[in-house]
Amino acid sequence: MESARRFLGKFNLVEAIGQFESCLAKYPNDAEMRKKLDAITLLSNRLAAHEAEIKDPVLALLRLGDDLAETYRIAWHRRLATEAQQQHGPGCDIAGTPVGLHWLAAGELKLAAQSLRESLRATPDNARLLAYLRDVRFLENKVRRARVHYLHAFLLDPADVNLAHIADSDVKNLVSVAENDYGIRGDCVD
Repeated sequence: MESARRFLGKFNLVEAIGQFESCLAKYPNDAEMRKKLDAITLLSNRLAAHEAEIKDPVLALLRLGDDLAETYRIAWHRRLATEAQQQHGPGCDIAGTPVGLHWLAAGELKLAAQSLRESLRATPDNARLLAYLRDVRFLENKVRRARVHYLHAFLLDPADVNLAHIADSDVKNLVSVAENDYGIRGDCVD
């Protein structure tokens, strides 16, 4: 059962199915395990159908994520980021989203920082990427440093910073502070 969880943690559905089937051969009356196997098999079949249609494993994974259960989200982000970097290199973009955000959503802060830095090499004045990288720093408890760099991102291009995504709630609330305290209306995101 532990090996099935490891494969699920990598969103390797085919191997996870094999492990669950082995466990069910030993414990055929385990209804909970049967339920998990059925859910994973359904996911695997949907992914295979997307791959057959699209012919691109990264885009197939991306399409699968549209209605993926929360239980599998972290592993899905990890696999999507891994596949994208293998196929397109570090710092790549997946349908308009930097792969670093998928590493961030997977909780892989070090990989997220590396990937976002690589993305910034191509576009060093990209305020959105800079703010995403600051989210990583904030989540690493480097709050003061992150806030200085959030400010830098806002100064570069306030309209490009994705306020809804910012991890630091004090920074995220700047729009409401501006509206309430200073009478400035509007969101700085397009």
